[in-house]
Amino acid sequence: MRWLNKIIGIGALALGCLTFSPKSTEACSGAAPAGRSYTNIALADDASAVYYNPAGLVQLERPEIDLAVGTGDYSYKYFLCYGQPLDSTSAIGFNVSHRTDEWDWLSLSYSRELTENLSVGANLGFNREKYINSDGIDAEKQYVSADFGVLYKGDKLNLGLLLQGNGYNVRPGVCFKFNDRNMLLLEGYNILDLDKAAGIRLGLERKVGDKWSFRAGYRKGEFDDSGDNIQAFTLGASCKHKDLEASIALDSFFQANFNYYNNLILSLNKKF
Repeated sequence: MRWLNKIIGIGALALGCLTFSPKSTEACSGAAPAGRSYTNIALADDASAVYYNPAGLVQLERPEIDLAVGTGDYSYKYFLCYGQPLDSTSAIGFNVSHRTDEWDWLSLSYSRELTENLSVGANLGFNREKYINSDGIDAEKQYVSADFGVLYKGDKLNLGLLLQGNGYNVRPGVCFKFNDRNMLLLEGYNILDLDKAAGIRLGLERKVGDKWSFRAGYRKGEFDDSGDNIQAFTLGASCKHKDLEASIALDSFFQANFNYYNNLILSLNKKF
């Protein structure tokens, strides 16, 4: 079946390149992590691991694709990610995205299991970013970036760490599993930048039956694109049928100047 996995991988890459043309809009993660305020560093058990923590890709048992669409003033609009196992101890993945007139990136991922409980992973990102230079003129730069992730999986406790953007953003995470149906996630965001953009995130998830999952989250501290500090609350839910899962998340956040925004994120996750 390895030949089939390769065909699926190439097909997903082609789909991503066709879907996310330069006329697309902004991009980020799926609705499942968004519902618990984007906490996923210490879980990373689906295709969105390519963004949150590539070390988690080795948890995938089959090829998997995740497509998300968002609405709202500050919402991410589109995100496509794909992951697949190479064998029992390694996996690959990618994501493709485009931020209108601002930022494009393609990220390639690799994950390796070191022990039964410990895995590592890395992303190699190819970026194109538009900005205004010191003379007030629109300019563009292209550069390569790297992310490095570590994931420790325990019976009750997972620990994760992501060094994002060549280590610029340090993101530690903890996932505590009360049982098979309930878990609590806690993360730090950009924790070394205490004077500017450091933040904290808290997420909860509860599974009900074999089909439904419900999520809630809170985050505070990091800046948004306008430079304002934010507080945010999230709610989310998923419904699973066989190998297809549909998720929805509502992200409501307040800026320091008391502006208030709602973002709605929808995603589909498919296992092959």
